[in-house]
Amino acid sequence: DDIGGIFSVSKSDLESSEESIIINEFGKKLEGHNESITCMQWNYDKSILATADMDGNVQLWSGDDEPLLLQGPSDSIEWLCWHPRGNVITAGSADSTCWMWNSKGKCLNIFSGHDGSITCGGFSPDGKLLLTGGRDESVRVWLPTQAKTQQILSGDLFHQAPV
Repeated sequence: DDIGGIFSVSKSDLESSEESIIINEFGKKLEGHNESITCMQWNYDKSILATADMDGNVQLWSGDDEPLLLQGPSDSIEWLCWHPRGNVITAGSADSTCWMWNSKGKCLNIFSGHDGSITCGGFSPDGKLLLTGGRDESVRVWLPTQAKTQQILSGDLFHQAPV
């Protein structure tokens, strides 16, 4: 579906022993994507929500403002990950690239090196490294500020299927 939503769920609802949780309030309808939304993630302080779709679009939602469209990948976004301490977001794409932007929409780096879709990724807890995994059966460790590969983990001793 190309529409997302933010809902309010209370702690008591989550602790309920009933099978279904009752959603208290509809917070916001997120319209703006033209293709199915593939993933969503809040930034570290829950002030910005990122959404991504099958067209390779990433949108940042903050308050009642219109979403900020981040330009980048040419194919479906597989995953999103915010930096653990700042308003920097990365997105891995089926076009074999990973993109990094700040929350103002400026592209900070493009990570290339995987041979195929980048299916997962994330920052180290201190935010000094970025790891990406892909259909090429490898995991890459990157320096995010330089978009340089630090290490590649692959081969028969490591993994024999897409990551």
